[in-house]
Amino acid sequence: MLILSGVKQVENRSAMPVPAEGRCAISVSKRFTSKEYMNFIAWANKTFGLAWCMMNLWDWDEVKAWRGCVIAVADYKAVGAIPEDAHYAKQCRVWNEGYSNWWLLSNVKRLPKPIPCRGNVGMWQLDEPLRARIDATLET
Repeated sequence: MLILSGVKQVENRSAMPVPAEGRCAISVSKRFTSKEYMNFIAWANKTFGLAWCMMNLWDWDEVKAWRGCVIAVADYKAVGAIPEDAHYAKQCRVWNEGYSNWWLLSNVKRLPKPIPCRGNVGMWQLDEPLRARIDATLET
């Protein structure tokens, strides 16, 4: 949600993506629950404030339709360690999940309609049919 809303521009993982830069899909876990989303909303409200949440987050009815789907794409660039740029270094301190590998995200585009997919935790290669569906959605 924070990547899609533009707040989070870095990702922290245990392994570097292959290839080291390109386009990635952003998906929502099939098992994402309303309780988890309400906990996220409470955290975001405390962190960013109610006005920000009202303008940048989605209601559960919309989010629950995203479960098990690709909802956006982004360009990524693997950078290994925490980037030197002060903006990214600050973000890395906030979003550090304890992994040693970082990548920068940019050019995030929400898909007009979620695309069902079978995902995996972490970084995984898109198969060609799914990649084609994403590209076709973005061209319309």
